[in-house]
Amino acid sequence: MSLHSLEEEARALAQEAGVQEDEWEKLMALMEPLKKYHEPTYQHCLRVGIAACELAREEGWHDLSLPLLGGIAHDIGKCHTPLELLNCERTLTPQEFEIIQKHPRDGYEMLEKDFPLPALVAGLHHHFQPHAYGLSLDDIPETLDLHAREHLENTARLIRLVDFHDAHTTRTDKHEQIQHDPSWIEGEEEHMRHHIPNYRFRVEHLRGKDLPI
Repeated sequence: MSLHSLEEEARALAQEAGVQEDEWEKLMALMEPLKKYHEPTYQHCLRVGIAACELAREEGWHDLSLPLLGGIAHDIGKCHTPLELLNCERTLTPQEFEIIQKHPRDGYEMLEKDFPLPALVAGLHHHFQPHAYGLSLDDIPETLDLHAREHLENTARLIRLVDFHDAHTTRTDKHEQIQHDPSWIEGEEEHMRHHIPNYRFRVEHLRGKDLPI
């Protein structure tokens, strides 16, 4: 799917999800530096947001805006990641991976003023994996009521799954192909089977889609 088509599909879903036009334009303005800096990551973000929103709709979620906006913005912090690491065509060193691991918190800081809940999704989406990084559940404000907190956590878990799936099935750039060997991927999938709600249904849904995933 072309970049223009992805952007148009994301905009249509935003309207369906009840996102106000000015709010949408503000998010797109925040995403613009990533679009100019590293378009493959920007397109990945759009695909993740679209797929997460569609999965949430399929599961009957009442709020589709957080899966969409949180998914689209989940890797926004990578506009601060050195390009040589985003485009690296070899396995990253531990020191380089530490730099990559800064992007969830960088994304949170970029978003928290205007989009506090999507900011938390961006910060938390790497928390639900064996070697967690970014924000932790302790970073969720105590002012959030139980329902909002559960919705936030469920969304971050959903984004974690869709992010992983997109990175290893639709991204064709050399960086994504080389970074993770099959044994690592199998370990991640096994962890998600035990920690991601509706894992089997969600994976079947993602694998059954032609586009964007």
